[in-house]
Amino acid sequence: MQQLASERGWQVRIAECVKLASDGGRRINLLQRRTADELYASMHRGPVAVLHDAKPSPRIRIDPRRQLNDKRTRSLDEFCRYKSFVMSLRIPAAQGWATHFEDWLDAIECGDSNDPRVLPSHIFVAKDSYDLDEQSERRRFRDDHWKRDALQDKRRRRWRVPRPGQRHSLESQLVRQQPLPDGFHWDVTMPSSGSPLLMSTTAVWRVTQGGYINVHPNGRFRRGKNCSQIWSEEESDREDARDAKRSGS
Repeated sequence: MQQLASERGWQVRIAECVKLASDGGRRINLLQRRTADELYASMHRGPVAVLHDAKPSPRIRIDPRRQLNDKRTRSLDEFCRYKSFVMSLRIPAAQGWATHFEDWLDAIECGDSNDPRVLPSHIFVAKDSYDLDEQSERRRFRDDHWKRDALQDKRRRRWRVPRPGQRHSLESQLVRQQPLPDGFHWDVTMPSSGSPLLMSTTAVWRVTQGGYINVHPNGRFRRGKNCSQIWSEEESDREDARDAKRSGS
């Protein structure tokens, strides 16, 4: 794999999973918090192929805090969907992964910043399952979630795109080779009842009433108004180190 990628001028990064038991007793192959965060961010800088050979297939924490719960993980395929090419090396088709990746590069497309495939799907909680590569499903998604001037997810959090003059970001981003407007993000507000927390793979923020937080397509947060970070990237790094020791990896 590495030789084939090198011949095409593609960079290769290898990441190890840790194997831990959830609170339900199930053994789970986990991509560590920081690795998942960096992987997701890289999908917004250029095309990425994610290849894995773990059994069972790797999963990602969608709540980075200590307790590992089956419901608080997402499969690697779901995590990468719409943002990168992903394939298991355990299937027969994997022998031609490079050709499949090149075909994917030729075929991928994204409408614009309003395309729901731009959303960080592990943070935005959709109301149903959608095949967003189908135009009719993208329309259904918008019909289900658009409320007045913003998207509203299943937890009634409102995702509003600010005016161009209010946009700010640390780096340019693209999705499926479609460049996004400079500084593109959503101002996310919380409902009057329900959890005030918003979580990425490495951080947890609390947003109080009247406040908002900036959420970028690459799954990273930026401080807005009346919000505070209650779990940091550094805490995730420490927990990743503990997980590695527990796993023996």
